[in-house]
Amino acid sequence: MPNEREEHPPMENDQWFQSHVVPKINKLEKNETGIYIIPIALCWDRHEYYDAYAGLVELSVFPRRVITPMKWGPNFAHAVRFFKTLKSKLDSFKDKPNELQRVDLRLYTSGASGPKQAFLNAWDDKVPRQGFPFFAAPITWSMIPCGWNSATQNYEEEPLLTSYPERELSKEE
Repeated sequence: MPNEREEHPPMENDQWFQSHVVPKINKLEKNETGIYIIPIALCWDRHEYYDAYAGLVELSVFPRRVITPMKWGPNFAHAVRFFKTLKSKLDSFKDKPNELQRVDLRLYTSGASGPKQAFLNAWDDKVPRQGFPFFAAPITWSMIPCGWNSATQNYEEEPLLTSYPERELSKEE
């Protein structure tokens, strides 16, 4: 069966950011509950992802094909920029600066290992590192990867341990 998807040449992350990411993030609207469930495709147009909460997933962090698909380093700054831009947009909805928002990012993964590792590194890293941009995920944000289950033929939540906020150990632990 031939691939029905049109082939696209690799695209620079900066070009993708301006042409796709910013317009899609700008379409987000304020939710009076302060709860945001945001489905995200790692790479655009790899598959049609349908999210249980939002339907068709339209926001993609990376283009279908990146310049350096197997390396996380060249894609890391783009992932950090994505998180910072999304946070800035959601912060614009706050009525008070210290208002808490619950944000669940539902990440649908497919594509090269470089963008995925860059995205996960940008999310998980808790320490600013020399030569790299930094994003500190708010404690009320969680990331829930959704992976393909070949048995059910569906994408399903596959939370990573690091998707959940840290907590203090009790004395019994």
